Amino acid sequence: GGNAAGTTVSFSKYHDEYDLKTDPHDGDRATEIKLWSFARPHMRAFHYSWFSFFLAFFAWFAFAPLMPVIAPQLDITEQMMWTANICSVASTVLMRLVIGPMCDKIGAKNLQAGLLVYGGVMILIAAVAVRDATSLVIMRFLIGVVGATFVPCQFWNSQLFVKEVAGAAQAIAAGWGNLGGGVTQAVMPLMYMACLTGMSDKNAWRFSFVLPGGACIITGICMVIFSDDTPRGNISELVKANAIEKVSARSSAQEGFGEVVTWVLAFQYACCFGVEL
Repeated sequence: GGNAAGTTVSFSKYHDEYDLKTDPHDGDRATEIKLWSFARPHMRAFHYSWFSFFLAFFAWFAFAPLMPVIAPQLDITEQMMWTANICSVASTVLMRLVIGPMCDKIGAKNLQAGLLVYGGVMILIAAVAVRDATSLVIMRFLIGVVGATFVPCQFWNSQLFVKEVAGAAQAIAAGWGNLGGGVTQAVMPLMYMACLTGMSDKNAWRFSFVLPGGACIITGICMVIFSDDTPRGNISELVKANAIEKVSARSSAQEGFGEVVTWVLAFQYACCFGVEL
């Protein structure tokens, strides 16, 4: 469930402007998906959810395709590269556990934007800070936090669409978002080659990270300004208008972790995510 679910309230920022058919008895969630629409609030937020996730994965895996260039320059062994990869995934797992309960309290939009801006900043710092194997491991760990954007992405879509179509919306957002991890394998080497035309190979790979870093920061800022947590407005606005009750992140976590089905799903996801990586 979500903060706006099942609560009939008078407060709504866009009630007369919905571009989709909605259910007024289910928080004005949309009962349909129009992929080519960018109308606010439903489809605007949907597109921000998957695109931000796409950029997060693009940034998260941006180092990998450039390691054949980076490793020889910094004398990084294959074992240290694997250590960096493990640390990158470890920070994602930890942050996802933290981010989940916070979605109920803060809302998906601000969390997603915060993670994206953070990831962009970390990428830009890494472009300068990575000088050896140790600094690579540290920066990959810090950048890996951005992989937690998967959680707000999925939560956000559960707030935008009724359960009958939420699964489709979440699948599309997750699938398109995951593409970022593949697209970066092709784009980052091209970015590196482009940078080589005006600088040495020692600087070219560093300047290549301006692309994912800048894209994450700009998109995160735009997301805060131009999208919403729910069809009726942001979580903070709904709480202020007494449209919904303020939720404690701790109580949300206790309720979620107390469900047996949570751990069953966690085990299933651990298996499929492990195979994917």
